[in-house]
Amino acid sequence: MYGHWLEILHRYIAIGQRARGLAIFDNFHRVLLGRVLPIDDADVLRARALADQLPGLPARDLLHLAVITRHQLRDIITADAHDDGLPAVRRVDPASY
Repeated sequence: MYGHWLEILHRYIAIGQRARGLAIFDNFHRVLLGRVLPIDDADVLRARALADQLPGLPARDLLHLAVITRHQLRDIITADAHDDGLPAVRRVDPASY
């Protein structure tokens, strides 16, 4: 999950909006502080098993789904509309959060 934080910086710096990216990063970090779930070997193996069941799902999403199910979560906040089809997960658009 920490990689997503770096992607925020990467994207905003790449498009020449460094100050905005730093502000978004800081807000994102503040909201998620203490709420980032670890990834362990069982999650990686579960993602591999899910790859057989959900062949159209990208690797990152397979890993997210593995972590989500291990922690028995139901809702995720993401702008990725393709996550609407994840089994047993409800996507919440951050624009509505």
